[in-house]
Amino acid sequence: LIDAGKGAKEPLRFRPKKGQTEHLELVMDMTMQMSMAGMSAPEITSHRTKMLMKIEVTDIKPNSFRAQFSYTKIEVIALPSSPPGMAEQLKPALQPLTGMKGWMEVGFDGRLRKGEISVPPGLDNTASQTLESLKKRLSQLTVPFPQKSVGKGAQWKVTSTLEMSGLPIENQIHYTLLSRKGNKLQMKVKLQQRATSKTLNLPQLPPGTTAELNQFDSAGSGNVMHDLSRLAPSQSTMKSSSNIDTNITAKGKSQNLKMKMGLNLTIQGL
Repeated sequence: LIDAGKGAKEPLRFRPKKGQTEHLELVMDMTMQMSMAGMSAPEITSHRTKMLMKIEVTDIKPNSFRAQFSYTKIEVIALPSSPPGMAEQLKPALQPLTGMKGWMEVGFDGRLRKGEISVPPGLDNTASQTLESLKKRLSQLTVPFPQKSVGKGAQWKVTSTLEMSGLPIENQIHYTLLSRKGNKLQMKVKLQQRATSKTLNLPQLPPGTTAELNQFDSAGSGNVMHDLSRLAPSQSTMKSSSNIDTNITAKGKSQNLKMKMGLNLTIQGL
């Protein structure tokens, strides 16, 4: 907790009921631009991934609740700026993820205590990367709240660790409570990320090839509308960008690789 805010203060706690069911739509657009040895390629929006998700609260405990979820539909959609044929190539790779199930246990304060996604057999590299991304975004389905009571303008920060493209990252999300009307909250979100190591663990690199980080910066911002009677946000938007500068060394020769990535993520309750 950074600032408890002004005016009347109340605790922020989820109030789900056993058996309640929610449906969500998650939409992700990713842009990418690369340059190697000083030669740059134009920025592309690879594709749009749209997922429908069902969540059901299965158990209520004294300080937490358990929910099971499934991805009922996963679509890969070509955009005007997508490379020709890319979306069509990805569709069969991501199809095995449709129907994928998992569970999570969440405290009434919004902290994800534990969770798991079942892994379908025979996934290729593309589907496996998408699965890892979904696992990392489980915590984004809920908002961790401060332990103390807060009022309008309250600010708090949540720190976690994750791995992105083989790079260990410290993830910091800064929340500001813009308004509260009963159970309905409106929050502003800011994201900051920093690398905790200069060594990248990239499984796709050939044997004997190493990658070392020169520079990494990543930031984003968005808004969240949440109802405390629901598990997932009623509406959430996040736009982020990352810049990665690395040296790839193989057989004694080194090449500089720069990547600029952008992600637009929208979560909408249905």
